[in-house]
Amino acid sequence: MNPRILMIAPLLGLALSVPAPATADPLGPCYVLTMAIGEREGARSICPPATWRHWHQVHVTCSFAGSTWTESGPMVGGTSVSEVLCGDRELRRRAWNTQGPDE
Repeated sequence: MNPRILMIAPLLGLALSVPAPATADPLGPCYVLTMAIGEREGARSICPPATWRHWHQVHVTCSFAGSTWTESGPMVGGTSVSEVLCGDRELRRRAWNTQGPDE
């Protein structure tokens, strides 16, 4: 996105939504997608087919009024989706997952 737009938009009263960076744990095949349901921002950790012997869990850093904290989705098997949302009016700052093979 053009940096000038990011600086001028608030002056014009426009709200901008810039996607949060999504990162994946390099130790596994699962990946993170950032998403929003209504105005609530969050993320999902998804694994490709044939990863049923793999576990994964999504995490997001949320912020509101200068405070930040981490929320985590459920730890699930590779064929399930781990999902977490920040609360109302909270912003998602970062999204990532942890994962590994079942032992």
